[in-house]
Amino acid sequence: MKDESIRKMVESKRLAHVGGIDVKNVPPSSGKEFVTPSHRRNKRFSSFEEYFDLLGDKKWSVKEFVKNGYSKSQVVAFNFIAKGKLNISRDLFETEYCVNFLSLDEIASKYGIPRDYMAFIREHFGIKRIGAKGLKNGKESSDITDRQKKIAIGCLLGDAKVDHSSFFVKHSDKQRGYCDFVFREFSEHCTMRKLKEDSSYDDRYDTLNRYVYFYTKNHSYFSKLRRLFYGSGEKSVTEELLCEVDDLALAFWFMDDGTSEFKVLKDGNYHLSCAKLFTCSFSYDQNEVIREWLENRWRISAKICFKDGVNSNPFLFFRKDEAKKLIDIIRPHVCDEMLYKISGDCRVGGNLESSSFDLSKIPTKGRFSRLSDREKNSFVSVVFERYRKDGFPYIVLDSDALKSSFDRICNWKKQHLFVDENIIKMNTNSTNIIWHFQPHMFDMAINGSLSPKQVFGDDILFRDAIRRRLTYGGSCSPSGIRSVLKEYKNNRSISNFLPSVAKAVYMYFSNDRQIDVLDFCAGFGGRLLGALGSRCVKRYVGIDVLGENCDGLKNMIGAFDSECEGRIVQGQCENVLKGVPDAFDLVFTSPPYFNTEIYSNGIEQSYNKFPEYEDWLTHWLVPVVVEASEKLRDTGRVALSLGKCGKHNVIDDLVFLVRSKLKMSDVIYFEVPSISYRRGFKPKKREKIIVLEKR
Repeated sequence: MKDESIRKMVESKRLAHVGGIDVKNVPPSSGKEFVTPSHRRNKRFSSFEEYFDLLGDKKWSVKEFVKNGYSKSQVVAFNFIAKGKLNISRDLFETEYCVNFLSLDEIASKYGIPRDYMAFIREHFGIKRIGAKGLKNGKESSDITDRQKKIAIGCLLGDAKVDHSSFFVKHSDKQRGYCDFVFREFSEHCTMRKLKEDSSYDDRYDTLNRYVYFYTKNHSYFSKLRRLFYGSGEKSVTEELLCEVDDLALAFWFMDDGTSEFKVLKDGNYHLSCAKLFTCSFSYDQNEVIREWLENRWRISAKICFKDGVNSNPFLFFRKDEAKKLIDIIRPHVCDEMLYKISGDCRVGGNLESSSFDLSKIPTKGRFSRLSDREKNSFVSVVFERYRKDGFPYIVLDSDALKSSFDRICNWKKQHLFVDENIIKMNTNSTNIIWHFQPHMFDMAINGSLSPKQVFGDDILFRDAIRRRLTYGGSCSPSGIRSVLKEYKNNRSISNFLPSVAKAVYMYFSNDRQIDVLDFCAGFGGRLLGALGSRCVKRYVGIDVLGENCDGLKNMIGAFDSECEGRIVQGQCENVLKGVPDAFDLVFTSPPYFNTEIYSNGIEQSYNKFPEYEDWLTHWLVPVVVEASEKLRDTGRVALSLGKCGKHNVIDDLVFLVRSKLKMSDVIYFEVPSISYRRGFKPKKREKIIVLEKR
């Protein structure tokens, strides 16, 4: 067959394929987005828009789709839908699949759809797969009782959720008793005989969060609840839904998301002060609907307040008399495990002297403040003796925690790291790796401050720090104790360079190519971690004067699999740089801000070698920056994170003194936290990374 004949035949097939296709035929309720299973991601496109672009603009045939890695079954399924042959809506599909529990084969036969297309159509509608066993359980499930219906509604107004047709409840391990209470209510609809357990590592606070959960078998009632709660796509509250809420449902809603507060008056007894229902997951307008419903249905008045500033995270606040009405209604239904939410006695049971006493049960903040001085001193002593026995709460991570934290760095994309083109957003995750490998950091502090180890080692200061933590900060977990030790009174511990900022800087300069990086003040490892977790860094060479730092940095390199080649050199950078022969694309570091942070008292430290600022600037900082710049390739850049030291503006002084050889060509900003935990919110400030290039 001649080439021209082949071309005409291919074009004829393509035209037959595209004939009758119209974007209007794509069901609007689907959102046009696929829920892509991980096992098929290599052969899927995400939307009809992409399909239409390739079909129309590039004029691809089915053969070209397959040649470029797309699934032929998906292409013909897309074609079937785009030609208007799909005569079942998403709502009807969900009813048949999740309520009537028809199999995909049965739905295909009933609505005249080729069986091979059904998995794509289900995923296109964003409906999770129900296996054969789940469909069978759904058809054979027993009735949901009226009590179970009300409990499910109450829990769903709180923290529970419905996964298409299965009811799912999860709580912290601290609420195991309550979760087990709810589980027993639904045990006949579960295949499990007891609660399941799991945990997740939170590297923001170096905590292993343990939780318990259960889920039911598929049931048509839960599918109906999903439509009631998730009709808009997200969990929401409507007047129709609230009509289903009685005193039992209200009680479970409060046990999930409510709390009450009490005051100790002159008579020595606890008196109800107020109550709160944390409806933060709902919008302000939906909170208004709830507020009006409480007023009309129960004659309970509530005020809408906000947790985080104006119009952010609304919740319902009940004054004393209204709180009493609410608690009187729900009290008969509150289980023993949750009585503390409506009881005035904030003291905890258990043997305080026991080494197994759970420190998380100690009252904090307002509840701690309402205790007598004797009770406060007792709790402070419990925490004090526990840490005197266990020692300083260093951050020690196991291999799984290290991998989890490092994987987070590797997975950061540009959209996760940048607010704007040259503004890096605040992201303090994964700094726990640094503290793990550099535990001696707890012995260091800002000039004029006490280090965390010094506060910990002084009995009087440590007791006072514990009291402050319980009064203002929260629990005395290891992360909580570390937090208050770092910020005790006006003390400030030394800071980490954030791995997120480092990775963002490498992305900023790489331009989709791999770069070689020189860091002549490698410090504690933030810039090293950013390099190890970034595919755009081919080689990282770090220099540092402290042996403990270098040991930790080398251990970091050995702990993680990375495409980046890491090398650490110990020594004074002013001496080591002269022997560095390699060419680099980027010199990126954060030199000392003169004597702002005290790392050691050794003469090898630049601020000890040159104790006067002017000498340090002209005889140390300027020479090493110029020397490092000589190691750059022609298009290389110097990026320096620098700040003020007292009255001295180090950036301006440096730029002025190196002006004959280097010029400032760019500035990158990055956000950092700036205020202590005691303020109750997390304000941010911006710091600079100046970019210099050769003249």
